[in-house]
Amino acid sequence: MLSDDIQAFVILHPPGTPNDTHYHEHDEWWVVMKGEINWHIEGQSEPIRARAGDFVLCPKFRNHHLEPVGSEVSVRIAINTRGEFHRYDRPGCRKEPWRLDAG
Repeated sequence: MLSDDIQAFVILHPPGTPNDTHYHEHDEWWVVMKGEINWHIEGQSEPIRARAGDFVLCPKFRNHHLEPVGSEVSVRIAINTRGEFHRYDRPGCRKEPWRLDAG
């Protein structure tokens, strides 16, 4: 969904596949529709553990990545400023997704 000011995406993400660490120049927020997701947000001492029906906000300029957990594919709606993209030019950012140790 696009408007003049915001964009929203429905994202399906399998468990055990964390994404890259990045930030945005604008706030980003999500609504978890299905499954469980742990959000790792700079400045938070523990991951935010979200389940279906939960709303998560990441303030602008905070590094973050997320990790779907559990046994089913997670579904979330991501909402942010139109044209915003993943940025990697701060310490701690990485374009490569995190890999979980299998053992």
